Amino acid sequence: MYVWSYTTQHSDPVVLTFPVRSKEPSLATLVSPNAGSHEPGLILVKPMTGQIAYWDAVGSAVAEGLIQRAGVQTVLPIASDETITYLCNAEPAGFVLATSKGALWNISVRDAEGRPNLSFVPMTNTGGAWLSGLRSFIGGGQGRADVVAVKPGVRDANSERREVFVATKRGGIEKWELARGGVYRLCGHGDIYTAMHQLLQDQLSGDPTLSIVDIASVPNKHGSSDKLIILASCIGQNSSGYAIFSCHFSENQQPRISSGTFLPPAPEDYSSLRPAAVTQPQLYVPPPGRSAFIAYSRGFSVISLPNGSEDWPYRDTITFREDFPQLRVIGSGQEDLTYDRTSNRKLRNPGMILVLQGAGVARVETFDTEVGDLRLLTSGGDWIQSKIEQAVFYGVSGENPIDFKPRQEWNWKLHDVERVTIKISTEILTSGNSVRLPNVMVVSKYTQLGLPLEEFLTTKSHSLVSLAQYLRSFFPNVSYATRQTLLLDAEKAAAVKHLWLTWGKRLEAFDTHERGTQILESVVKDMRREATGEAVYVDVVREWFRNEVSSAMFMKLISQGSKIGDLIVRSLRVCQKYVRSQYGKDPMILARAILEANEIVLVHAYSAYSNRSTLSLLPMNSARNTR
Repeated sequence: MYVWSYTTQHSDPVVLTFPVRSKEPSLATLVSPNAGSHEPGLILVKPMTGQIAYWDAVGSAVAEGLIQRAGVQTVLPIASDETITYLCNAEPAGFVLATSKGALWNISVRDAEGRPNLSFVPMTNTGGAWLSGLRSFIGGGQGRADVVAVKPGVRDANSERREVFVATKRGGIEKWELARGGVYRLCGHGDIYTAMHQLLQDQLSGDPTLSIVDIASVPNKHGSSDKLIILASCIGQNSSGYAIFSCHFSENQQPRISSGTFLPPAPEDYSSLRPAAVTQPQLYVPPPGRSAFIAYSRGFSVISLPNGSEDWPYRDTITFREDFPQLRVIGSGQEDLTYDRTSNRKLRNPGMILVLQGAGVARVETFDTEVGDLRLLTSGGDWIQSKIEQAVFYGVSGENPIDFKPRQEWNWKLHDVERVTIKISTEILTSGNSVRLPNVMVVSKYTQLGLPLEEFLTTKSHSLVSLAQYLRSFFPNVSYATRQTLLLDAEKAAAVKHLWLTWGKRLEAFDTHERGTQILESVVKDMRREATGEAVYVDVVREWFRNEVSSAMFMKLISQGSKIGDLIVRSLRVCQKYVRSQYGKDPMILARAILEANEIVLVHAYSAYSNRSTLSLLPMNSARNTR
């Protein structure tokens, strides 16, 4: 077992190694640091023997030699055919252990004076020092077989009590409240299997079996955990998948299912690659409680929770590519929205941490506070654009393990795909668009104005090529008009890139003492003056290459006929002007002007030919392949 700080800025963090001398996998959890210390404690549980060890600092655990000389030890009195299956951290109230027979144990790690001390009490309906008032509940573990989740409720900073929720495979839900010193009480229990089944019966075929997989409490401003999110598997004769539900569970009342929906198909699990049992998906709902995260063994899901309605607007599942079969999620946990107490600066977005076999640690986060009340959907044109953008800008690298292929269940219409891809192509060509939303500035992914100009132009060109290749690979039946539009946009971006490289080489070889005027500079100044009326320029050519097809200025320039293709015509006019001027009397100046004009023409022709050969978006032998 390994313990390290994953938030450290060091590339090689300090790793504490715990050599667990046992063939059985152990359960462990970190404990909040003592007052005045930043080093967390550690609880380690051996499931088959019931042995429990506690250290108030992980450093002392390493120094003492794990388990052999522990600061505090005890043994839970479990039966020979009974094992410990869950360890739940419910600080500051304590910890909860669940066994294979459904028994629950309340574990405390300190005595009344705050000294390290392990103690335990069985959790029954008698409620320890409190009376639960639910005498009908069967005590012990009877009626609680197949426990699949033991999860803490929201932590209240103003109280030392903590709620804990227990779920069984067949739909049993319990709500407990814990306090320091082994004090607990049962706040409510009930069965939700029938309600879940009835809610989805219109979408179910036959009589499939529902099984709870995991649960998570939903935080709110008051800290109460009256709302739960429940993840369940749905297995039918011909198909299987997962569904998610919202459940209201007030104190001393039966749990009530308010809404639910099926999730996108889960990533396929290559279980043959790992002999051990396949782990169940894990569900997390970090504060502020607007999004849910699900960790699968081969991917993850991000879900927007219902807010004022019963629908689930955003449900997206991300999977790993098939050619990365070794990539697996072997551990996960949630990250809460965190602010600096002094400056109120946001330190961390709500999210999920994934430990990936063969890769390392990854963070999945949402921007709930920035998005505000904006309603995100996994349908419509905006969502299609988002998915295609992800594929174009993040899927171009062969080292990216995420699968960006469109899926059959998305049911995209071809005309919607064509409309969205043309929109993306235009935005890339115009360097992107900035959209202002309330309290947030959403900048297009293609707007990377901080890059050096050559890299900026290359990135735009590569993005357009990637967009065309994406369309050709997954939507080969797009219309001729769409193909033509994408091809021409890619040609324009390539022409700008090559023309800038040519201009840069010309400047390097240009002798400032030679008489004459640069063709490209003259053309750009004319276009800028016609579009804006300005007559004073600072590095006008560089500015034109960066902003020539950019936002509102681009639209104004277009109205003046200053597209990149018009450079050819305008260059010819400048040459003709040179012939009629005093420069026409100097053959060297005239020759250099004609040479530069020819370079502009050849760059356009070369870019067009190169892109059409690369993309093959239009049949090269087609009579329509002419302009």
